[in-house]
Amino acid sequence: MTASVRGVIGVGVLAIVLGNVAGPLRAASVTVDDFSDIGFWAGTGAHEAALVLQFPTVAGGTTLEPAAVAWGYRWDGVATFESLLFALAGHIVGGPAAVAGSDPRLAIDVSYFGADWGYFVNEIAYDQTGLGAGWSPGVRTIGPYDPDTGEYPAQYQRDDSGGVWTTAPFDLSAAGISATTLVPGGWYAFVQADGSAATLSLSQPVSPVPEPSAIALAGGGAIAAWAVAARRRKRG
Repeated sequence: MTASVRGVIGVGVLAIVLGNVAGPLRAASVTVDDFSDIGFWAGTGAHEAALVLQFPTVAGGTTLEPAAVAWGYRWDGVATFESLLFALAGHIVGGPAAVAGSDPRLAIDVSYFGADWGYFVNEIAYDQTGLGAGWSPGVRTIGPYDPDTGEYPAQYQRDDSGGVWTTAPFDLSAAGISATTLVPGGWYAFVQADGSAATLSLSQPVSPVPEPSAIALAGGGAIAAWAVAARRRKRG
């Protein structure tokens, strides 16, 4: 620890902070059986929907654990999948600035194709301990488009489960995020796929741990570095 850090918060305070953060970072995630198990919610309102990210296998066929993660979103009136993503993502490349209450562990890279088409999701990243500069083995990603496999962040949804997790397959979305209207109680997902399957069974998700306040202390400062790396990657 540097002298400047000691001067700002003091050795004793730093020890307390690190001790409090380290415990939650090691905590097990909670299996999501229904919306009541989801720990991270963005937005306010009477309606609820969930975001699920199912991550692909990595080199050698190893499955990252957890294989799928869920977040919650609340709203009143009418909302879209775009609204949900922009409320939850703690960093957004190519779109609006992240809003207060979003998750700094979750980032999306999007492109805008005008009012007729709206936003397209290029890539999604999540890391339990906070996003760092560039990608690393510990960061779970979906996308970007792979011309060799034809895979990209494919959008699937389940509108009729009433907020309860089901083993029934999700349906391939008929519209992009800007044109997909949320249904209260629905699940909205991204998976690494080529979009050829009309229905797809997803792994049961977990709720990410810890809460955002702990992550802000442990890794929030690294998000800006990640953003710079992501933009350089896009320009390259």
